[in-house]
Amino acid sequence: KEIADIKEQLTIRERLGPVLPYLSVSNLAKDYFGKSSSWFYQRLNGNSVHGKICKFTQEELAILDMALKDISRRITKLNLVYENNIIRSGFFAISKTFTIFTKRLDIKYIEAMRDI
Repeated sequence: KEIADIKEQLTIRERLGPVLPYLSVSNLAKDYFGKSSSWFYQRLNGNSVHGKICKFTQEELAILDMALKDISRRITKLNLVYENNIIRSGFFAISKTFTIFTKRLDIKYIEAMRDI
């Protein structure tokens, strides 16, 4: 049974692997579980604490699933480009000129599709 538990925890870590670098595990653990990042990583990695293997309970896995979906929803709702404004995000500056340019491209594309 212990081997099956370790495999399950490794599977969870593998599935989270692609997104973990982009998450603040400290905030995730604190905001959704009321725990520390150490607590989270102990369960994620299947660490042994006081001779007992740490793992997420089914309830904790449900909370983690909900938390990731909540974060995904928040990211999806972000809107960094607004007309008539300059929005700076990282190294990019997107302005009204760019918005007008893309609208012109869209109109040309629609007109070209009508001709086909």
